[in-house]
Amino acid sequence: FDRSFDESNVATLEALISDVPDTCILVFVYSAVAFKPDKRRKFWKNLEKLARIVEFKYQTESALTAWVERHFAAEGKRVSRSTASFLVRYAGRSMRVLGGEIAKIAAFADSPEVTEFDVRAVTPPKLESAVFECAESLVRGELDSAAARFAVLLEIHKDELRDQAIPLIAALSWKLRREYQSRLKYGRRSPMLDWSADAVLQCAEADVRCKSSGGDLRAVLMDLFTLLLARRAIIR
Repeated sequence: FDRSFDESNVATLEALISDVPDTCILVFVYSAVAFKPDKRRKFWKNLEKLARIVEFKYQTESALTAWVERHFAAEGKRVSRSTASFLVRYAGRSMRVLGGEIAKIAAFADSPEVTEFDVRAVTPPKLESAVFECAESLVRGELDSAAARFAVLLEIHKDELRDQAIPLIAALSWKLRREYQSRLKYGRRSPMLDWSADAVLQCAEADVRCKSSGGDLRAVLMDLFTLLLARRAIIR
């Protein structure tokens, strides 16, 4: 299943699963979208009678880190535990994705030991990691870096933003809220305290717009980031 699956496919699927020959095995793979069936529906009730649902869960970060180290060793490269852990956080926990990235990084790296620079040079960040890095650049006042990272995010993940705008805004809000709470401990007003408080408010308003509008959620995310960037530039 991918993002092209919608209600218009249900009737076709119902007809298909009701007449599957004994010599045929039909496999539905959920990899591009989350497996969240509405089990109240007749389609899923019928499917559960016939199908076997198998979930291949992601490994823990520590297990994947050790796995990454072993696969770099098989490529003839060394990698520190911290760099291997960074790759897992940066690219996500899909072994299929990580395997491909390890091969690319090993081919790119000049030295016997892979560095964080090598990872960043050839590996696209997973969506949530890209958002966190944008937020960190904003907080540090590295506005050119923040804008460049956001532009890369829009290009690399443009097909995902339609479905992921709301959780991305939530992730951005979480990061900025942590910044606000950290500065609030000082107990005094400052330009950065005011900016971070306003940034959290802007994220909340963007979240409401996404949930109450059927429009372009990508545009809402772009407007939010542009506003945060412009207001952060004032106190640079």
